[in-house]
Amino acid sequence: MKIPRRNEPMKHYCNLMREIRDRVNICQEALKAVHSEAWEYGETYFGAEFALIQLRMSCEALAHACAIAHGEIQEVNRNRFREQYDATKIINKLLRWHSQFYPEPTRISGNLPVDYKYLSRQELNRLYGYCGKLLHRGRVSEAVDIREYKIGEIMNWSNLLINLLKVHIINFSDGRTACLVQVTPEGVTADEGFIISPSDWKTV
Repeated sequence: MKIPRRNEPMKHYCNLMREIRDRVNICQEALKAVHSEAWEYGETYFGAEFALIQLRMSCEALAHACAIAHGEIQEVNRNRFREQYDATKIINKLLRWHSQFYPEPTRISGNLPVDYKYLSRQELNRLYGYCGKLLHRGRVSEAVDIREYKIGEIMNWSNLLINLLKVHIINFSDGRTACLVQVTPEGVTADEGFIISPSDWKTV
């Protein structure tokens, strides 16, 4: 079977995975500082809002990464789609064109399904909306209210995102090939050597 060359789009995909990794790390550091009352940059709720910004940007980066990885789909390269910035709309469009476009967590060895929770496609849309709602100042009637955030809940969202991406595969639209991606503190790996038949891997 001839393996299509996807080095360039997967290079960009990996760069976005690095961005998400770093944003989530910064998000979690901010949440830890808020929780321990060690946040030093103004009101403590500033730290929670800073963390939420990182998560929302990560949602957008993940949607962009999925679009880039599936550049072989004709509709992805049309100007109308390429001008899109809303993560939910990008995800919903990709789903219409390729039902298996979303990253699938997997194990490299053991041929076993993962035994941890991760951010599903539906939850990505929920997280994007969740962050957007909390990142508005609110109504005039709420102007003097104390702003409070559920730090544990935000931390849980960030952990689900980490679990999704730490080892996953991208299934290409030809239905025959996939790319294995590993996101670690040391780096992100995904190259032509990891493009394989999806049937070789046990996924969720």
